[in-house]
Amino acid sequence: MSDNVQEIKSRLDIAEVLRAYIKLIPAGKNLKALCPFHKEKSPSFMVSPDRGSWHCFGCGEGGDMFKFVMKYENIEFFEAMKLLAEKAGVTVAAGAAQGGAYRELYDANRAAKDFFVAQLVAAVPSAHQGIAREYLVKRGLTAETIREFEIGLAPAISDGLFRALTGARYAVPEIERAGLVIKSERGTYWDRFRGRVMFPLYNNFGKVVGFTGRVLPSEIAQTGFEAAKYVNSPETPIFNKSKILYGFHKSKSAIRDTKTAIVVEGQMDFLMLWQDGIKNVIASSGTALTMEHLIALRRIAETLVLSFDADDAGLAAAERSIDLAQSADFNVKILTIKGYKDPAEVVQGAPGKMAEFVTKALPAMRYYFDRYVHPGAPVADQKKSVRVVLGKIKQIASPIERLHWVRELGVLSGLTERALTEEMDALKVPEQVVQKAKNDELQAPEAPQSGAERQDPQTRSELVGERMLSLVCAYPALRAKVLAAEKDFAPTDVELLHAMTDEGIGTVSPELQARADLISLRSGLFVGENIAPEEELKRLMRELHMEALKKRQTELKQVIARCEASGDEACVAAALKEIDSVAKDLHTI
Repeated sequence: MSDNVQEIKSRLDIAEVLRAYIKLIPAGKNLKALCPFHKEKSPSFMVSPDRGSWHCFGCGEGGDMFKFVMKYENIEFFEAMKLLAEKAGVTVAAGAAQGGAYRELYDANRAAKDFFVAQLVAAVPSAHQGIAREYLVKRGLTAETIREFEIGLAPAISDGLFRALTGARYAVPEIERAGLVIKSERGTYWDRFRGRVMFPLYNNFGKVVGFTGRVLPSEIAQTGFEAAKYVNSPETPIFNKSKILYGFHKSKSAIRDTKTAIVVEGQMDFLMLWQDGIKNVIASSGTALTMEHLIALRRIAETLVLSFDADDAGLAAAERSIDLAQSADFNVKILTIKGYKDPAEVVQGAPGKMAEFVTKALPAMRYYFDRYVHPGAPVADQKKSVRVVLGKIKQIASPIERLHWVRELGVLSGLTERALTEEMDALKVPEQVVQKAKNDELQAPEAPQSGAERQDPQTRSELVGERMLSLVCAYPALRAKVLAAEKDFAPTDVELLHAMTDEGIGTVSPELQARADLISLRSGLFVGENIAPEEELKRLMRELHMEALKKRQTELKQVIARCEASGDEACVAAALKEIDSVAKDLHTI
């Protein structure tokens, strides 16, 4: 795998890879940009084409092109490698055979999608085309939304799609493996979807991996039984329903920006909210959220706003989703839409009103309090309902949040915090799924780490020193003046200081290479910045000197303590004299 990674890196320019996602501005020999991973007004995101790395000096994120694609696309390492390998024209040896097979499945699904779309807009209309169009218009979808999400129609014939795909030379085994047809006992093939409005399902790349087919209002199965309202593609090598969130490929940028995901139940709910201007929305496609969904969301969202139908199935799905999400340390809110059947009906009847409902979403525990806790109820009933809520609280990942809701429950129920805590501690609850999530992530393959990533904390003195060295990298004429401040630099930084050349930082020991890379990268931030270099250097030298004096003060206090303990009065007197001098210097600096 390492060979594949290195070959991909050697063939691709990191600047060109990142330029496909963000706007890069020249900054000396490097490039800078507004960081896509946190909000900022001035660029603090730097890219080094020479080192093949990037780093944000605002949020501390950094790495290579793999790390960037993983983080931006919200995908795993292997998915990022496949994407970059395709750009680089590199065949990933370990998965070459598997990748080829997947491409055929993707191609078959894409061709099926094109076929369904064509059926809905065919110039020669069919009876089912009219019914499908009437249904979509009646549900409130605009032509633009239908086009954007490539909604189509599966004709009500037995093998229309099968004949179209085989006619286009798609192999029958691949069509079947893609879940598009079903083989009969006689060995013939039937289309899986017949007489249905078709919603393509996309993965994180925006590739079609399956479908949801909604039965047409008038469609009755030939057996005489009413057909299932919704039919999904079966599990295939590229489609796993528990991992797919409908619309996520479109909404992930808005979710990343707001740190909030609005979760609705069905495709129509998603489409109507999207059409109504709410872009940070996803649909769970008629099921409760899964841990796979939450792992994908947790990388870009902190808060989930859940909206499920008010029927028994919807409430059960909502409860499972709340418990799972809270144990994964999300802030969970519940969106209640009284007077309406579902979010799609809200948008259709009152455009813009869903945005109001979202602002009024309640914390999930308030939802549980309203649902289960009834003050004044008989003791037996109250004990039962309080235990239900305590079980929910116990699954919350954050101890601080658990304590908060125990206290709130005490206020509502009139029970003491101690009694509630004892009762909660005695309850058995499912395994903390947050730990499972962490384990899953730990087991996931990771991108190679860049040497430019620094994990250990820095002192204030080191931070100021690094900025000074970066300033000198940008303005080499200042180097002689910085040498005058050598005594104030942190010991580890003196080597970096002496390695400075007119070209930047020269050869340093391996353990300092990562810091040298960051210092050099940071120098690009000064390019185009409206500063007076010499004045900035004076300010930094003054700040560095102040940090050095503070450090000396701390050392002298320790000396005094040791000397007092040993009864060495002369030592104490000398240290006191020096600490007085340092205090005066700090006062006059």
